Amino acid sequence: MTDTYFILSPIITRNFDKSVYRKFLSKYRLYAEFERSEKQFHEFVQEYINSGKIRISELEEYFNEELLYGNQRSIYMYELFGDYRKNQTEQAVLNRIQKRYPYIDSLKFHSILFQPSNPEIMELVSVQADLGLDATIVQKLTMIFSEKCTISLNQAYHSEYSYVTVVIDFSKKLLFVKVEPKTGVVEETQKPSNLAEKYYGVVTKLFNLRYNEYGNVHKTTLCNMNIELYNQVYNKMVQNQPKGIKGYIDSITASFLEKLNISDYKEKLAQNNIFDISDILTKMVEHILITDILYESAETGTLDGVEGYVTYIKFSDGTNISARIRGETYTEPIFSSEAFMALRASINNAEKITVLKISWLNEYYGTRVSYDASDSQCLEIHLYKHHTKEEFEYAVRKYRECESRTIEESPSIFAMEA
Repeated sequence: MTDTYFILSPIITRNFDKSVYRKFLSKYRLYAEFERSEKQFHEFVQEYINSGKIRISELEEYFNEELLYGNQRSIYMYELFGDYRKNQTEQAVLNRIQKRYPYIDSLKFHSILFQPSNPEIMELVSVQADLGLDATIVQKLTMIFSEKCTISLNQAYHSEYSYVTVVIDFSKKLLFVKVEPKTGVVEETQKPSNLAEKYYGVVTKLFNLRYNEYGNVHKTTLCNMNIELYNQVYNKMVQNQPKGIKGYIDSITASFLEKLNISDYKEKLAQNNIFDISDILTKMVEHILITDILYESAETGTLDGVEGYVTYIKFSDGTNISARIRGETYTEPIFSSEAFMALRASINNAEKITVLKISWLNEYYGTRVSYDASDSQCLEIHLYKHHTKEEFEYAVRKYRECESRTIEESPSIFAMEA
């Protein structure tokens, strides 16, 4: 038995869902026992910690890892302006943090489990620094903040902590603010988006950070992501289309023209595309073949040469068209929809998409991501399920790779500092 009786507060554990409980207890082969016990998670684990069968440090580490990824699914990505790397020595970073949080004694501080019982611990409950090769310069700094909030659920109220994870990646010049989406939060200031904004401000002031504005570069990047993914599907269709299909379409077109006997056909064709029977038939066949390809990917989750498909688009051309296109239940691909086919040229010409939702395929099948460029200051990335480090990094990497290509092709849309 431990000398001091440890109390695990439910206002901590309520933040985590059943899947998180299951994953932790399964490591100890205790989940079935937990289910039979009908106890709450904090009561059950507390007993095993005090009996010495579970170490406090293991639960602390597990919760800390969950708050880096897991259900922290609403993510705000900012691009840092300037080079901070040389100035971020381990001691300099710690000094900055201690100005506001004097109880932080090192850059490896984890106290999520002890916050309710220790009045000295304020909102900053975890700090972790990743150092460079010389072991003195901080390359990445991760901070987890907490704030107690009141939740209304089924006409009852309870308190729990909401956690905000802030990651400053000095080497990649990025800042991420991550929160878990929550419903039923009573106070407006405690809602996840407002907490994200609050601690973005705290960290910005703490380290005197400056940022590049995205302007429209993220909207243009989302447009290019859509074009690239559609082209992958289109190229797959071209590779798989039956041999001789063009000749077959030409033959049917000639038969139609003979039967329809349209007078002054060439003159009318020059004035109105509705008379372009060959083009209409070609697009119809392509539509059918693309739909067939997407059926295949929906069944298997894999599609060679295709990384993913778009399930939702929100765009405006700034003048005549403002539209939203979505797949059924927001999960089906829109590339085979009539609305997308009709508006595809307008979307490409607009060169800006405000919201793009993608279902990734193959290795990351099941990873659904929303990219929202509504705010010129940041890109909001939303993952639709409990996610891993690899899934988070993939979602960010796919955007960043396309952004790099976008800037390289059109450097005038985004003036990056040297």
